[in-house]
Amino acid sequence: MNDIFVSKIVGSPTETSWSQSSSTGKLYIALSLSSSEENGGIIAKGKNVLEQIQREFFAIDDKNLSEIKKAVEKVFTPLNDVKYSAVVGAIKDDVLYIVTASAAVVLIERENNLAEVARGEEGKIIGFSGKLKHDDVLILETEEFHRKISNKLLAEYTGSHNNERLAEDLAPFILENSKGEEAAIIIHYKDPHNRTPVAHMPSPSDHHEDERVRNYASDEITDEYNEEEPTNKERPNLFAGITSRFKNISKKQKGIAIFAVLIVLILLGSLFGERFMDQRREVEAEFESVYTESTQKLESAKNLSSLNRGRALEEVNSAISQLEASLGKFSEGSDEYEKLNSLLTELRALRDELGGGSEVAGTSIFTLSDSKVLKNISHITASNENIIVIGDAGYALINADGELESEEEAEISSSKRAISDENNIYLLSSNVNRVTISNSNISEIIEDTSDAIDISYFGSNIYLLNNGGEGIIKYSGSSYQKSNYLTDGTDLNGNPIAFAIDGSVYILNDSASIQKFTRGALADDFELDSTIKISKNALLYTNENLSNLYILDIDNSSVVQISKSGKVNKQFNSNNIQNAKSFTISADESKVLVVADDQVYSFDL
Repeated sequence: MNDIFVSKIVGSPTETSWSQSSSTGKLYIALSLSSSEENGGIIAKGKNVLEQIQREFFAIDDKNLSEIKKAVEKVFTPLNDVKYSAVVGAIKDDVLYIVTASAAVVLIERENNLAEVARGEEGKIIGFSGKLKHDDVLILETEEFHRKISNKLLAEYTGSHNNERLAEDLAPFILENSKGEEAAIIIHYKDPHNRTPVAHMPSPSDHHEDERVRNYASDEITDEYNEEEPTNKERPNLFAGITSRFKNISKKQKGIAIFAVLIVLILLGSLFGERFMDQRREVEAEFESVYTESTQKLESAKNLSSLNRGRALEEVNSAISQLEASLGKFSEGSDEYEKLNSLLTELRALRDELGGGSEVAGTSIFTLSDSKVLKNISHITASNENIIVIGDAGYALINADGELESEEEAEISSSKRAISDENNIYLLSSNVNRVTISNSNISEIIEDTSDAIDISYFGSNIYLLNNGGEGIIKYSGSSYQKSNYLTDGTDLNGNPIAFAIDGSVYILNDSASIQKFTRGALADDFELDSTIKISKNALLYTNENLSNLYILDIDNSSVVQISKSGKVNKQFNSNNIQNAKSFTISADESKVLVVADDQVYSFDL
């Protein structure tokens, strides 16, 4: 079995940047993320990306370069809102697979020579591979780490084949004025069963398509040593001279020599014992740090579970990621390994209990920069084949893949909610305005709606949800004549926060309950699953063409699909919807489209 020794160097995180080095099994990651906005979410996003890389990698059955590259592409392609730099490395037998995500660098120290073997390119996912030799030292670097530690500077510290000492020597350069984007992982590869040189690696022309295979170094590094080993008869006796000299010395001198040897052996034993104890203390300190922090996150998640499921899941997923990354540092069967593995099992069970077994990133399919009209993105609506993105100053029509089909300027600003049919957009603010999609004409159809918190429609009627005694107001016909929808004496289970209509009306209350009304009266064919947890910051959606109800729970960063009898069918969580403002469902119920952070995210159902 190959021996692989790993050391890590990581910069200090900031409000806008985060980096991490991780080793799990035979997977090695150096990663950094940065954002131009101080939104405080970069650390959570970074941990989520790290966990996704690990999850995608370990889901691969045949871990070859092509499959690893696909896994990395799946994680990084949706990341349009942050700058990233990453190197993902994997070792299988004596072959190293490297995938760079955007700008990043990999170097190798081989036979006291240092050379660059892989360099990523901005915005691209590139694959490299090649065979390792005994005593190779690899340095996987993010872009910012490479800026601080040039190859020339690195060459001054390499050569000792001691990755721990190398990390200690380089750390001060990184920690001084850290930008939070510096990360590197140092890998020392030792093959005790194969000390002979390996064949040259294949040239780029031998490799398939765009996956680049590069020789690890200059000819100086890759030239092979082919000198024959001398036979036993030819090999000189290195001990012969020492033996003959030892015979010629006196007994007293022999005694002194033996005593000196004993002292040396005692000192060596002491040094090795002290080194063993140092290593043991390091293992115990690492265990205590990981176990204590993960246990605290578990307790925090339990306390948060009834208050904020999204935050609880964030704590659980963070602890799971940390434990999965740390398990490989401890020997299987050791007390430390067993305790961490038991804690990991408990965390995974809590994640499933919280409904967090399905954590997805989603795909950003449309951003503010894709439009020349919109000043922000605040709403999304769908009607038949129309998907409409709405913001201050106008609206844009996109297809299911997020491609812009057309856009129009319109005097739109500060609307609370938006809905649409085939021909019009209806905007709720202090009044209700109707925007004709074909020509962007705007007309006020309902006045004084300052108490309304949500809007929907059915047939030719407009419905408003009031957070007050009136409940739901119905506006009928072309004149939008006003009337109360709910029958007298209707008792809601709490203050209404959102509603949806498919002929019947479903009202979501701040008591985390949904009530169904048909023709204004409470219906008895709907009972919400009692296991579902809903925050007070949530939206509800359905229409007469959809088979299910949908909840966007913003505080808990989740989307829930519920049958129209009240049973939970599907649920997923995503950090990308922590700041969600609006959502809709595709006509075939295959996708959830969510507006968050001036982007439209698409999630498969």
